[in-house]
Amino acid sequence: MEELPEQRKKLIGQLVEMSLAVVPAPDAKISLVMAFDRFHRDMENAQAIVASGPDLEDAFNVAKNSYDWCLFWSVRHPTPLMRARYAHEVKAMQAVNMQIVERIGAVLRKRGIEVLQ
Repeated sequence: MEELPEQRKKLIGQLVEMSLAVVPAPDAKISLVMAFDRFHRDMENAQAIVASGPDLEDAFNVAKNSYDWCLFWSVRHPTPLMRARYAHEVKAMQAVNMQIVERIGAVLRKRGIEVLQ
């Protein structure tokens, strides 16, 4: 029965790969209707992945996908108010990412691992 966590990890990884779309660049030629559909599907899939207890790599992929969508909508959303809200989210996510990087660096240095700046 010890294989179950490894099997579960592989299944979650496959779910992440299959379920999260590659987010278009903000300047991509894409229908906003299609982008909106992919965005909502990704957000639903992200919730399911997070609820399943993903490993660090899969959690990172979910966070990156969310960040990329916020970046996309900060440029492409049809209303100025929502573009501003998504731009605010991008800045907030960047700040959180910097905090995470700093914490990881501190943990690695504590373990005697050199961290490049």
